[in-house]
Formats: sequence, C-alpha cells, structure tokens
Amino acid sequence: MVRPGGESGGNADEAIFDAVRAHARRLYGPAARPLRVAYWMEGISDPVSLPLVSWSPPPAIAQPVEPFVPNALQGGILDALEFRALRTDALLSVVAADRSRLYKRPGGIHELREHGFVGLHPRLGYYRPDAPPPELASQAEGES
Repeated sequence: MVRPGGESGGNADEAIFDAVRAHARRLYGPAARPLRVAYWMEGISDPVSLPLVSWSPPPAIAQPVEPFVPNALQGGILDALEFRALRTDALLSVVAADRSRLYKRPGGIHELREHGFVGLHPRLGYYRPDAPPPELASQAEGES
C-alpha cells in the first residue's frame, strides 16, 4: 500500500496497481483482471489513463508425472485384449470380474481408456491400440 507522501517501500506505481487489483478481486472475484487505471486531476478535463502492467506469477515448477501402473484387474484386461477385441460380456467372462469392478473409477477400464491403453470400436468392442485385432490391424494398414 502507498504510504503518506507517496512512499511505498518499492515502486509506488506498482503499489497502486496492486491496490487496484486487490480492490477488483474483492468486488468481482478472484478472476478479475483490471486492464487500465484512470484518474482525474484538478484543472485538467481529460482523465489520465495508465495501463496496468501485466503481471503473472512465475511459472510453477512442473512436478514429474508418475508413470501409470495398471492394477491386477487392469493387467488382466490388457492381457485379454492382446491382438483381439472383446465386447463387454466376453471381456467380463475372460477376466472373471463383474460390471461394477470393470467400470470402477479409478481402477477399471475407463482409466485404461483415459491413458490410451484401450480403445473402443463401436462394432468389435474393446481392444488394445498397441496390439490391435486382425480386423483393425488390416484397416490401419489400408489407411497408411
């Protein structure tokens, strides 16, 4: 904040800008981003308008992403889908699981799909993109 006499301990303009930003956040919420400040001076009819210097916090240091490790059920799903496609009921019988476990989030087939380990073909069912069934492998070769 600006002290009497205009001293702010640092850059006086920046202290004013910080006060304007804080005021805008209080009035309009944390996403408020004021762009300009205008003030009127005695004896001058036009306001003085100053752009607010865009300030953004330094970029956060990215935390290393831990690799995805499938659980036992997911490992069974990946094994069952190697070089073949299976619809839901057939996949359930191969992995010996019930629907609630298969579709559990996290830990089921949705998580495998989100990470790109499993795809879903509208006619054939679930499959592995890295080890597709012959029907899909021949389509992929035909597109290349």
